[in-house]
Amino acid sequence: MKAKLHTTEHILYEILLRRFNVESKATEFKPDCCRVDYSCLEDLRKHKDELEREVNDIIEKDYEMISYSLPREKAADVVDLRLVNPDLQ
Repeated sequence: MKAKLHTTEHILYEILLRRFNVESKATEFKPDCCRVDYSCLEDLRKHKDELEREVNDIIEKDYEMISYSLPREKAADVVDLRLVNPDLQ
């Protein structure tokens, strides 16, 4: 369940980043739920239904998930590492 929540959080974050230029401030994952704090100038609660629909639409497309490891220097060319612990190798 934790992997599904984590993946869903990535989907939501990408949508929020593109539409509202949010910044993720804190993330907490538990076995059956997660909490993410975003910084945004707009009240995201008024967009809850449309955001939920958009996330669910992406999930329902059942895209293939690929997981791989890269050295940190190469990963920086592919993803934004600002949210990744700098001590991770």
